[in-house]
Amino acid sequence: MADHDLKGILDRVQTWGIAADNKVNVLTAVQAAVFAFVLPKTGEWFDKPATSFWMEVFLACGLLLLAGGLAKCVDAIFPRTKNTQRIKSMTFFGDINALSLEEYRATLQEMTPEKWREDYVSQIHTNAVIATRKHQSIKIAVSLFGSGIVVLGVCYSVALLGGW
Repeated sequence: MADHDLKGILDRVQTWGIAADNKVNVLTAVQAAVFAFVLPKTGEWFDKPATSFWMEVFLACGLLLLAGGLAKCVDAIFPRTKNTQRIKSMTFFGDINALSLEEYRATLQEMTPEKWREDYVSQIHTNAVIATRKHQSIKIAVSLFGSGIVVLGVCYSVALLGGW
């Protein structure tokens, strides 16, 4: 496999990470807005003397699901990945920053085609791990958020019908 093929794979994997970042930005904004709207309303329901114990339980569950969805969004934004098998990379900003300019120049001079190949392979794997974790967190966030909306919607509907 040619080095330009590895660069193409790295670019594609990084695009998956960027797509996850774009999704989570919109999802976080929507979830935060809904949570900020629903939280005071739910507080009003808890204060009503006619609210039954079971309604309070379901309201609490709905809020916890919404909060869990928001927490998974934050997890997707900061995936806390640590790849201990990764080599020090001359393309990763964190590794570059750890070197002085002179050390970085010297290291670049020492890079052979094989070392560049290993660097790209390591970065492809690390970025794939990060993108996968972000997408998994987003899926869970959507599931929790959707479940919370359903639970709170049922509570609202029941309250409108005069139940519980």
